[in-house]
Amino acid sequence: MYITEVCKGISKSGVKNIILLNAHDANMSLARTVAESITNDDQDVNFLLINWWQMVDIDRAEEIGFVGTKGRGHGGPYEMSAVKYLKPQWIPTIQGEEFVEAPKYFDKAYVEIEAFPEQWDGYTGLIKQISYEAGKKIVTAASKNMNELIRNWVQARKGHQE
Repeated sequence: MYITEVCKGISKSGVKNIILLNAHDANMSLARTVAESITNDDQDVNFLLINWWQMVDIDRAEEIGFVGTKGRGHGGPYEMSAVKYLKPQWIPTIQGEEFVEAPKYFDKAYVEIEAFPEQWDGYTGLIKQISYEAGKKIVTAASKNMNELIRNWVQARKGHQE
């Protein structure tokens, strides 16, 4: 409700193109609900929903530096490497100590989305693969892909207004 009210306020102020950037995968359905609710009431409003997690191809995991994992999940190497690149002081390097690999939370899927019955990685473990270099690759690729997506969306919106 809060995000809906904020977006309604934005649209009432005259802004009709709204980008919602999400960094927690589970919130995408909420963002979509907000966008659908508002555009149902005001068809002049346009939304671009961006999921940060989808801005880097998951099949690039090994190229990024993750071995034996896609790296995704709560506190996994994908997320933590990005943080290490953006804010190195938040992810200290512990000399002489190796991070342990954490087990997955559940042995079965508890939510099936888009016909994928396999369990998601959740907390992936393998956090010993966290690195500044991997974070740089992730943030650079995500930024490039988001910029391209936004640029294309703005161009498409301009075409609709002419």
